[in-house]
Amino acid sequence: MTDFRIFIVEDEAIVADDIAETLRSLGYRVAGTAISGETAIEKILETRPDLVLMDIHLAGKMDGIHTAGELHKTSDIPVIYLTAYADKDLLERAKLTEPYGYLIKPCDERELHTAIELSLYRNEMHKKLVESEARYRGFVQTFLGIAFRLRNDFSPVFFHGAVEQITGYSETELKAGTPLWNEIVHPDDLSAFTRQNENIRSIPAGSSEREYRIIKKDGQTRWVHELIQHNPGTTEGASYIQGTLYDVTGRKWAEEALLAYITEMALRIKQPVEIIRDNLQELVQLIDKGKLTSEEISVVLKGQVRNATQVAANVQEFQKAIAEKNTEIPKAFRKFLEGD
Repeated sequence: MTDFRIFIVEDEAIVADDIAETLRSLGYRVAGTAISGETAIEKILETRPDLVLMDIHLAGKMDGIHTAGELHKTSDIPVIYLTAYADKDLLERAKLTEPYGYLIKPCDERELHTAIELSLYRNEMHKKLVESEARYRGFVQTFLGIAFRLRNDFSPVFFHGAVEQITGYSETELKAGTPLWNEIVHPDDLSAFTRQNENIRSIPAGSSEREYRIIKKDGQTRWVHELIQHNPGTTEGASYIQGTLYDVTGRKWAEEALLAYITEMALRIKQPVEIIRDNLQELVQLIDKGKLTSEEISVVLKGQVRNATQVAANVQEFQKAIAEKNTEIPKAFRKFLEGD
């Protein structure tokens, strides 16, 4: 006996018993039976079977189609309809409840077994698809970048992820080309961007990465880092371009802040070193000419010691700032280093 549990909704007791016996002989478990739609819904939601065999023509206020429709409002349990006859209008109405199959009564054992197995398999595949889509949606919803696919002419197929957060435009707007992606690329970067696109398109199965600026919908300038893969396609499908894009404005600001800080510190170290060099060169010349007394030489050397001490202090300050990320490092760079 399998673990599959099947519920029978049939208002003729003899028919229901016959179906139940057939199911047991095929190795299934009978989760329960009901003779009316109202009772069926209550028992099915309570027992949670793997599949329901539902007679379309039930006595009472709710026929099988109405019952299945109500059941599907709160459950995804698959339904196979049983009917002694089926006309076109009835089948069209039944389709709206998305049944997994139809069987004409009296049911042949082989047909019943085949319909059940196909329905159970289809339902299992449906669950896996739903789970996969849920994982994908969860990934996209938490993805901090933009995942995209483009046709070979760079027209968009889709944009997913933090699209509006990064660009200010919705996925729908960008997919519709309002605006086109190259229309939000910063004018100063557009020429290089266009040349790179031609290179990307000319190399099948090639990959690359680049950084450039975009203009958001609100006018802000943002830096983005793009990873791109050109897929050559197959005999069945055309080639396409896909990739991911991230907002790296914070890193760019941090790099600029760090560069400015390093430049400042380099100047603070360079200037006193040059002064020491020039003073020592002059001192050597005066000593060679015998124009300085020992006391004067001592005074000059002491001054250079002070200058050298200041250089050492500047270097130490620079090392400490980098190591400890203290307040000497500009705020933007500190935030980047600390992950804020």
